[in-house]
Amino acid sequence: LSTATSNAYRPMLAPSASDGLSVAWDGGLGERYGVYLRQWERGRWGDIRRVPSPPGLDAYAPSVAAASGARAWIAYAQSSAGAAEWGLRGWRSGAAPRPVVRAALWTGERWEAPSGIVADNADMPQILTSENGGLQVILMRLKSHLNFRLWESHLSAKGWSEAVQLDVNEEEYHISTFLFPVIRKRASISVRRSSHGEATF
Repeated sequence: LSTATSNAYRPMLAPSASDGLSVAWDGGLGERYGVYLRQWERGRWGDIRRVPSPPGLDAYAPSVAAASGARAWIAYAQSSAGAAEWGLRGWRSGAAPRPVVRAALWTGERWEAPSGIVADNADMPQILTSENGGLQVILMRLKSHLNFRLWESHLSAKGWSEAVQLDVNEEEYHISTFLFPVIRKRASISVRRSSHGEATF
C-alpha cells in the first residue's frame, strides 16, 4: 500500500458501508513524519494522499474511521516543537513540549479540517463514528511522569467539545523512596541454582 522507498508505520484500517476500505499510516522520506491515507474503492486502490499538517512538525499515530461513501475521518497527533521527540515525553531545554491532536475529513475529493485542533496536551487518538453520524475522539493526556489518562471529545455544530476525562477514579502511580539501613559489618551474598533451575539467595 505504501511506497517501497519510504518508511511506513502504525497502519490502521477501517471498512466502509459501501465495501470500501480506508488505510492510514505514518512515516515519510525525510526527517519529519507525516500521516497518509489510501482507499480501496470500486475494486482498486486509489492514490496515496498525505493528510495536511503544519510544515516542520511531526504528524503521527493516525486513527481512521470510515463515513459514508469515500468519506473518511483521520485523527492524528502532531508535535508542537520541531526538535521534539514524538509523543508526550519529547525533549528540549525548558519545559517538555506537549503534542496536540488534530482531525481531518477526506470527502473523496478534498481535505477538510473543521475546527482544527481537537485537544492540546494530547496524544495517541482513536476516532469513532456512529450510525447517526456522530464523531468522537478518545485521546491520552499525561497527568504526571507515570500517569496517563483517557479523555474524550466529540464534534458538534459548534466544533470539538472541551475534552472530558473518562478514567477519573483510576488509582495513580507514585514513586516511592526506599531507605535501607547502613550495614557496618562486611556481608556476602551467595547464589546457588536449585534442582528446578531457579536461583536462590
